[in-house]
Amino acid sequence: MAEITKERQGLLVRKAFEILSRHADGLPARDVIARVEKELELTPFEQSFYSSNPSVRRFEKIIRFSTISSVKAGWLLKEKGRWILTESGRRAYEQFQTPEAFMREATRLYREWRRDQPEPDEVEELESETPGAATTLEEAKRVRGPKSERIWRASTRTTFNTSSPVSCAAWDTTFRG
Repeated sequence: MAEITKERQGLLVRKAFEILSRHADGLPARDVIARVEKELELTPFEQSFYSSNPSVRRFEKIIRFSTISSVKAGWLLKEKGRWILTESGRRAYEQFQTPEAFMREATRLYREWRRDQPEPDEVEELESETPGAATTLEEAKRVRGPKSERIWRASTRTTFNTSSPVSCAAWDTTFRG
């Protein structure tokens, strides 16, 4: 991404958030991407195709990649090809008005999320000490102590095929109140 700045990434993602803010139930990702393209003028770099894969235009990959930090920040849900703006995403859109500030905060939250992820061997260790997917958080805490919640959440995310902390947060809201 040598030819795309954080400012440009922020502009693209903020435009996607603006579009999604008008659709409470979200939109298919391809529709969001098409609308962003329609509302913003793409740079020649964004309009170009990858030399290694001439059927793939850079813009689609750039915007999808640029939203990763927003997903990990809990601002954007991606479910079955549909993008949905969360309440915290709506607040972030309002609070961080410039593309730079928006991406800086999303990146900060991404790094925080990344730092809190357990090492793969910690997850395997916990799984070997407890009786599998049915293990409760309380059981994990009893076996491993306070740091086990982070490990348990990672293992249940894998077990239940949820890939983001947002899914885990949604699970918490639904089942833990």
